[in-house]
Amino acid sequence: MVSPKGGADLTRAGGGVLHAVVHTAPPKYYQTQLTHDVAEAVPAGTTLLYKFSARSASKNPIHVVIEKREAPYTHHLDQIVALTGVWKSYSFKTTIPKTYGAGELAVRLQLGQQAGQIDFKDIAVVKVDK
Repeated sequence: MVSPKGGADLTRAGGGVLHAVVHTAPPKYYQTQLTHDVAEAVPAGTTLLYKFSARSASKNPIHVVIEKREAPYTHHLDQIVALTGVWKSYSFKTTIPKTYGAGELAVRLQLGQQAGQIDFKDIAVVKVDK
């Protein structure tokens, strides 16, 4: 998790839950995020499925992103999700138009739109048949 000046905390709770507390919204919402680099190469034309379950008692919005890991941060998926206080499963598919080497693509849950609490579980990114 990236969090300037201690603006957020991430802890593990029971049942595989990641509990994020955003104390203050950063100047740029994407400065507070859960991020994971895709370890293997992704050939052009690959369809990725990004899925997770989430809830937020404070009804925080998040950005769900798959993008080039470094500038110019080309987005291949960017969805805004308004979370609710109950667990809900989310899934998003995107087809990657060009080949990326190992570690060149990142998946992110950007949390910094507002202060609040967010819980995640069952986060996965998988290659799927079209």
